[in-house]
Amino acid sequence: SITTDQHHVYFATTGGVTRYNLFTNVWATPLTTSNGLVDNRVNVVAVEPVFNELWCATRGGVSRYNPRTESWTTYTSSSGMFLDEVHSIGVTADGRLLFETPEGVAEFDVDRQFWRTDPSNTISGNSVFTRWHGARRQKTYDYPIFVTDIEYFFDPPDQILDRYFRSYRLTGIMEDTFSNVWIGTWGLNVGKASLRSLELDIQPTGLVTRNVTAMSFDGDYLWIGGAEDTRSAGRATRFIRGVENYQDRGGITRYNRTTREWKHYQPRDTDGLQNGTITAIVVDTATVW
Repeated sequence: SITTDQHHVYFATTGGVTRYNLFTNVWATPLTTSNGLVDNRVNVVAVEPVFNELWCATRGGVSRYNPRTESWTTYTSSSGMFLDEVHSIGVTADGRLLFETPEGVAEFDVDRQFWRTDPSNTISGNSVFTRWHGARRQKTYDYPIFVTDIEYFFDPPDQILDRYFRSYRLTGIMEDTFSNVWIGTWGLNVGKASLRSLELDIQPTGLVTRNVTAMSFDGDYLWIGGAEDTRSAGRATRFIRGVENYQDRGGITRYNRTTREWKHYQPRDTDGLQNGTITAIVVDTATVW
């Protein structure tokens, strides 16, 4: 899922929460277990507008992030709360957060700062306006058909196709305050579409694979090689079924340490790179080997 506040766009991923700074137009440092997130496999993210805090539903519980103090609070499945399989977060107009799971609903009162749970699912956001994130968010598409480059074909609300007609499922759509529409995909990173130019730009971010096997520095660039991650290859998340996982199949990541821009090279879209298993990377004055 995708959510925004006044400064960032946040993306739930299988490797933590990635975030894009709307003022500097660069990718900020991701939020992971290394800085307080309870688990890197994030199902849903939502921003609560009263205190402007980020809530992250993971398979290990729900983590609450305060961007002002950069501090975390984590709630786990205890005392009757069902927080390790949250598939939807609802933000109500009267100051509540609803966490839906297969076992029931947990509610957090933002003003009074307390929880209550209801296995019978009678807690509901239907009586007041509720903005849903995750599985409960309606799969409607109310934007133009954005134009992409020749590499891709945008086919909302379901997919983006590449030039080989491989399909990448759309996992989330969110508009920010700068007239951009952010599009999450399964396997093709993030799309940033402008409502002014009607152009859609695919923006890679993060590593091609978490199984890092080689690295080399080249001035401002860091080249990172990887191999297929056998721990996660072919495995879909609990809430996204029937989608082939193109991530973690190996390849090369190039990161610009000055501009914080990422570029991916994988066999499926890079002529001459026949295998994604990288065992070594060496840089000379003109070539990367």
